[in-house]
Amino acid sequence: MRSELKDYISVVYGPSHWDDLLRIEAEIRQQKRDNEYARIELMQKITEWAAGIALFVVLVGGLGGFAWLATR
Repeated sequence: MRSELKDYISVVYGPSHWDDLLRIEAEIRQQKRDNEYARIELMQKITEWAAGIALFVVLVGGLGGFAWLATR
């Protein structure tokens, strides 16, 4: 099917348009890869921040608990 499309585009619009189509396809694939990488990176940052905040809350709570026990 792709061969038929190449033949059609080459005959109707000229061979340079097929090359343009291939270039555009490559750009779209690269954009998809970049977007997927950025999405994964963002999710990793969110996870790291959430874990850091949770750890901070647990440590502060533990410290407060120890201080409360020390004053009893």
